[in-house]
Amino acid sequence: MIKIPFREDITNMGLGIERGKELHLHKLEAFYLNEIGLLNLAISLNKKEEKVYRVFKFLFEKGYPVRFSQESDFLRVQRKGFRKGEERTQYLVKVVDEISREELFKDLELASKMRKELVYAFVEKDIRFISISRRTFP
Repeated sequence: MIKIPFREDITNMGLGIERGKELHLHKLEAFYLNEIGLLNLAISLNKKEEKVYRVFKFLFEKGYPVRFSQESDFLRVQRKGFRKGEERTQYLVKVVDEISREELFKDLELASKMRKELVYAFVEKDIRFISISRRTFP
């Protein structure tokens, strides 16, 4: 988390978490704000973070509120047109290069428990999203 003095223009964009007179930003939110010129911080990203950033930026600029999960690799994405906190998370998005069967089943179980739609994002030249769900037949 990156802490900066509270700024209403940033919270109105749906970024950061207000904590009293401070605004707590995820590293990728701060990087985005640097990129668009609202902040001037020295932030660098590793290869994995760059891929996650591309997915975050793509979804955010399409109007999807994106939250970062602190305890996992998932981006929590809400339905388009809502602000953070107005609506529950609809999608769990995970940026992957490849996925093992065990990891797939573990992620499906987590998404099912949370009642969210599981989406994998594959980042190459373009970003490809693949939604996976579990189905049982009576």
